[in-house]
Amino acid sequence: MEQETYYQKLYEEAKLELHLLKAELELKKNEIMVLNQVRETQAKHLLVMEQQIKAFEGKK
Repeated sequence: MEQETYYQKLYEEAKLELHLLKAELELKKNEIMVLNQVRETQAKHLLVMEQQIKAFEGKK
């Protein structure tokens, strides 16, 4: 009986640990998604700046 309780506690702890790891993984996925969006936005801004520079140099 005591051994059953021990294994039940181990099982419950493992379930909690798995739940925590899944939550951490989801956070990391979201973080990566946000960083990718930032990178895309920065790339678009750089492209616009390059086009503006070329247009300005073309007017000289």
